[in-house]
Amino acid sequence: RARRNWRVALAALSALLAVPLLAVFARFDWSHYTHFAENYRQAWKVARMGDYFLNSVLVSICAVGLVTVLGAMTAYALARLSFPGRDALHSSFIASMGIPGFLLVVPLFVMMKSWTAGNFSFMDSRTGLAVLYAAGGIPFTAFLLTAFFKTLPHELAEAAALDGASPWQIFTEVYFPLAAPGMATAAIFNFLGVWNEYNFALIFVTNPEFKTLPVGLYNLQVSQTYAANFPAMFAGVVLLCLPTFLIFVVLQERIVAGLTVGSVKG
Repeated sequence: RARRNWRVALAALSALLAVPLLAVFARFDWSHYTHFAENYRQAWKVARMGDYFLNSVLVSICAVGLVTVLGAMTAYALARLSFPGRDALHSSFIASMGIPGFLLVVPLFVMMKSWTAGNFSFMDSRTGLAVLYAAGGIPFTAFLLTAFFKTLPHELAEAAALDGASPWQIFTEVYFPLAAPGMATAAIFNFLGVWNEYNFALIFVTNPEFKTLPVGLYNLQVSQTYAANFPAMFAGVVLLCLPTFLIFVVLQERIVAGLTVGSVKG
């Protein structure tokens, strides 16, 4: 109740301060700051940062959605199912997290070149890049969620099995919803990694139409450095960092809760 009263008081104070602040902003002379909008317009349209931003959004959403679902399935199998080689598979996932990405560039490049589906090629496409990011994020996601699935009570699976639920229904209808906090944390960290990734996006995508935001920012940095247009370059930096900043501001409690949930059993 005290927390509710504190929130009500804060909302009332904000409402009281909103009117004078709006009056101050309305009378403020913004003519000296119009070049800020011009810098962002130049970075968004002239430097094609808008297209790169859209590509990054599409690739990140597809990659994070795919790796979250596949990682949850993998973690559930490692935590709840008994099969030969389970411990070895779990150890291999942990060991693969220590492999530097640069060592995988050449074999992945050769493999991606041979992946085709009719006239579609996974090389030089946003779909192929999203699949590549998802595959690279599975070990981390499985490692993060395996410990979380182990903390969930076994009695839930036994009760669902007595009610006639199949193993797939036990996973999708019982454990998958309960794993939402851990999956949210995994999705956030995977999104941050995919959003800021540069090397794979540079190597595996050569078509300028499909370039992601980090590669586009580097192109903007090269062009605007020699043109001595640093404000437009820093506007591009803001566009790159803004989603990451907003995620940490809005979802910081979710990140901490997802990392700590399951750490204490009982």
